[in-house]
Amino acid sequence: MKSVIRRRRFLVVLATMTGLTTLTPVLTQGQSGVQILYALKPNGQLSYYSYSGLPDPNNFRNRGAEKVISNGWNEYSKVFSGGSGVLFALKPNGQLSYYSYSGLPDPNNFRNRGAEKVISDGWNEYSKVFSGGSGVLFALKPNGQLSYYSYSGLPDPNNFQNRGAETVISDGWNQYQNIF
Repeated sequence: MKSVIRRRRFLVVLATMTGLTTLTPVLTQGQSGVQILYALKPNGQLSYYSYSGLPDPNNFRNRGAEKVISNGWNEYSKVFSGGSGVLFALKPNGQLSYYSYSGLPDPNNFRNRGAEKVISDGWNEYSKVFSGGSGVLFALKPNGQLSYYSYSGLPDPNNFQNRGAETVISDGWNQYQNIF
């Protein structure tokens, strides 16, 4: 437990030192023990950092230098990781988009050449949307209803299980400030 707390403190300090506003750790496919941090700046610049080992500034690959991999992400109200190189992006109008990234930090490593792929609409009815990993999305309505969605495969609206229908799994979740 202490190592988890140290690691989170380290990430908060790192975000403060570098002026980043969003850090999303994701395990990289096929590289045991390597964490990928995507960092999103208010100007819409998306960067990539690779980190391995214990919480130590020397464990960043590329000496911790920022690697910008994309721009224009400020059109989204929320960007979050789905794990395994998948990024979900939510626009204020409720459109949910899917991006897939693999490999080393290079703008050319976005699948579909980094083009936006809208996979669903209507997500603006939720106050919070976040990933449970492995293609699972949770969505919270202001009234406290927590819903479950499962998504798998390539970026296509038909890849939602249950045809994308909302599955309410619990109530009363609006009492919490953060759910993760």
